[in-house]
Amino acid sequence: MGYKVVFTDHSLYGFADAGSIHMNKVLQFTLADIDQAICVSHTSKENTVLSRLVYRKGADLLVEVIPEVCRLFPNVRFIVGGDGPKHVRLEEMREKFSLQDRVEMLGAVPHAQVRLVLMSGHIFLNSSLTEAFCIAILEAASCGLLTVSTRVGGVPEVLPDDMIVLAEPAPGDMVTAVKKAIDMLPGIDPQIMHLRISYLRILGWKTVLPSYDYQLPTMAPSRNPTVS
Repeated sequence: MGYKVVFTDHSLYGFADAGSIHMNKVLQFTLADIDQAICVSHTSKENTVLSRLVYRKGADLLVEVIPEVCRLFPNVRFIVGGDGPKHVRLEEMREKFSLQDRVEMLGAVPHAQVRLVLMSGHIFLNSSLTEAFCIAILEAASCGLLTVSTRVGGVPEVLPDDMIVLAEPAPGDMVTAVKKAIDMLPGIDPQIMHLRISYLRILGWKTVLPSYDYQLPTMAPSRNPTVS
């Protein structure tokens, strides 16, 4: 039809199920005909061009990390929000290690209540094995939480080094990162962190928008579109 097309990539698909495999096949043909692609991180850009990575949230990692952190730090409590097929594994972990009073399972959290849940904590633990950008750690930092996250995908690009502790997606490394974050907590001011994220958002848009202004004129149709 003569229309120019820009593909905006916000996440990565995996190969863990038939639906993901199907989406990868669809994208393989779709991306061949687009004019430009805009990705949320440098890693996402590379993966969109080269391949699609396995996407998992790392609930199995949490099953190993939580009991060890609770063993090392008797005063630490976990609040787990969200639902899904791995919910049962977390419940089994809680029962096995008798952590019912230290691991609170909220289930699905309405979007309007996410801020209140985040503000009830001090550290945000992200155990994803693949992320294109991870907007959740920005939301957590905006609520004043120090972040501990797996060093995957575009995550290292999201926050300044003093606002996040990165770890390899392995239980031992994650536990070490949580230890480091707990030691850092006395020096964290939630209000200052919130203000810094607000400033970074403004700065980010001032950086990103000129790039859009530069790219979009190149997408002007080379001929008038026709409809048949």
